[in-house]
Amino acid sequence: MSLDFQTLYLIILLNSVVLCIVWSGFVGVHRNIDGAGCWLAACLLTTLGGVLFALGTTYGHVCIVAANACTVLGFCLGWTGIRRFQGEPAAWRAVALIVFAGACVLALTGDSRPVINVAIAVFQLIPMALAIASLKAYQRPSLGAIAATFGFVVAFAGQGTEVLLNVMRLAGSLSTERYYDLAAFLLVAAIFGATAWNLGFVLMAVDRLASDLTRIASFDELTGLPNRRNFMETSRTMKSDAERRGASFGVMIIDVDRFKTINDTYGHAAGDACLQHFSTVAKRIVGLSGQFLGRLAGDEFGIALVVSEPAVARALADQLARAVVASRFDWQDEIIPLSISVGVSLRPAGDVASLEDIIEEADMALYETKRHGRNGFTIASGRHSRNGAAPSAASLLPIAANEA
Repeated sequence: MSLDFQTLYLIILLNSVVLCIVWSGFVGVHRNIDGAGCWLAACLLTTLGGVLFALGTTYGHVCIVAANACTVLGFCLGWTGIRRFQGEPAAWRAVALIVFAGACVLALTGDSRPVINVAIAVFQLIPMALAIASLKAYQRPSLGAIAATFGFVVAFAGQGTEVLLNVMRLAGSLSTERYYDLAAFLLVAAIFGATAWNLGFVLMAVDRLASDLTRIASFDELTGLPNRRNFMETSRTMKSDAERRGASFGVMIIDVDRFKTINDTYGHAAGDACLQHFSTVAKRIVGLSGQFLGRLAGDEFGIALVVSEPAVARALADQLARAVVASRFDWQDEIIPLSISVGVSLRPAGDVASLEDIIEEADMALYETKRHGRNGFTIASGRHSRNGAAPSAASLLPIAANEA
């Protein structure tokens, strides 16, 4: 079976134009995706390179040199886009060296078509090899990275075969007619490879967008802590895990004391800074397995706990309250004293209370702490009724403010 080169060149051109349109639309909508701009530029340059290669038969060797420089630069930008996407800096010196060396070598090859083909293929192989290496080092394996790697491997194999066949032509072991019979299939490999790696890049970018949306939906933008939805979902999982293990499950509800006064006195920027400060202090303390910290709303935070001994919950609440008081919160050269009120509800293994009941009980214990002067914690006994009736004073263990 023979393939028509003119038809293949037309397919390459149309394919490149479509990829340029796709990436132009993507970059126009999602400019925040690092690397996407490089992938768009890569498509534009390889398209230009294809046009110049087609013109090379008419306008001579200079046009072929320019065409290969555009194509090699396009492949280098594909590699650069991968690096940028992974958070690595662009290696512009290496890119410039590869493109310049390729142009110089091709300019000195003379009129031997096999030699020209070898020079073209070798300098296209270099950025493809670098792209494969960067994709292999990608810290987050995904379908997109696999597809992009596959595309580069196919194109690399095609160009590697191109080098081998032209070396055989130079050695006299392969006729020109037989070479062109095989070269058309190598051109198909190049078309398929470029399409596959660009599809892989698109999938990588979409996966990044999906991850960003998940993060936005699950984490609080101001503090970086899990938001209420995330906290509730994780708490349910922890509660189920505690039931399987026969451990106690509990929830702490935390309020920053007199937060409204901070907002009214120093402004909402100070209030935001206050919440960030508390989050930093809390994250240093709450980090063990079986402890999960989240921001519920405003100045209200929650900690879900799976513990083997009730004393662990009491110790954590006490440590957290003391750490906040001892921390230094500076706002515009003024030290603002901070403290927190904590309510704790801890249920033993086998307790049938729902997560909502436990949170409500912890919330009631929190207000008991506030009633006793703030700056401390209260542990509810867990003996209140399922309908949320307030626990009696005898079932609470309030901690005085000067003890926290």
